Amino acid sequence: MENIDLYLENLLSDSSTISIGWQYLTTIPSLIKFNNLKILECSYNYLTILPELPSTLEELYINNNNLSILLVLPSKLKILDCSDNKSLIISKLPLTLLNLYINNNQLQILPELPQTLKILHCYNNCLTSLQELPPLLEELNCNYNMLTELPELTHTLKELGCNSNYLTQLPELPEILEKLYCSNNKLTIIPKLPYILTTLYCTNNKLTQLPKIPLMLYELCCGYNELHELNNLPYTLKVLFCNNNRLTKLPKLSSNLEILYCVNNNLLSLPILQQTLNKVSYENNIIYDIDDIEIDDIEIINKKQKILNNIKILYYSLKFKIKFNKWL
Repeated sequence: MENIDLYLENLLSDSSTISIGWQYLTTIPSLIKFNNLKILECSYNYLTILPELPSTLEELYINNNNLSILLVLPSKLKILDCSDNKSLIISKLPLTLLNLYINNNQLQILPELPQTLKILHCYNNCLTSLQELPPLLEELNCNYNMLTELPELTHTLKELGCNSNYLTQLPELPEILEKLYCSNNKLTIIPKLPYILTTLYCTNNKLTQLPKIPLMLYELCCGYNELHELNNLPYTLKVLFCNNNRLTKLPKLSSNLEILYCVNNNLLSLPILQQTLNKVSYENNIIYDIDDIEIDDIEIINKKQKILNNIKILYYSLKFKIKFNKWL
């Protein structure tokens, strides 16, 4: 945009949306004349300061700039994305705010959060703790911080992302939680999982066991732990990553399973694999060393597995027969 002043001058004063992102702007002229402005999008520029904003503004996107401070925000603001700026300081958040995206800002502490907030994304900062969460919060993403614990979770929370922190435990999980991402922490145990949970990522912790798996789970990624066994898996499961554990066997697999990744375990055998599987990887297991199968043909794997099981049955039968003859 060659001339931001000319562009704004040609806009109608009752315009509800202004989009001036990706324009290499360092400043923005006054916007006060726009008495019906609802949405201002000025992300991916070089802004260091904002002009006075119209009081009608409801959505403000100022991510990926060089802002270091936000003093006065419109009182009717509902959505604020101020991610990827400098070490941003916000004096006060509007009491009407619903969604706050404040990622990648080197923050050590969050501003006071309004009670109305439903979505909070504050990942990749330097946070060591979180304040009490707003009572209506539905989505929390605090990945890539320095958190050692989480506050009590709201009963309205549907999605929790707390990957890559220093957590040793999780608080009680809300009953309506649908997605849980807690990989790359120091967890030794996971609390009781909500019945309607569909997604669980708990990779790279210190887990020796998992809680009872919900019947509606769709994805389970629990690799790089110290698991010796898995509980019964639900019929709904489509994705299973259980690599780099100490598993010696797998439970019966769902006929809906599409991806199975169980490399680097101590598996002695595999359960029957369904034709619905699109991808199977089980390298670096004892069964893999015996079978020496290098392809993902489910029918061939099942045939090989059946032969191996028959050999095992024969071996133990003969072993028992020898012992029995000695007793005689």
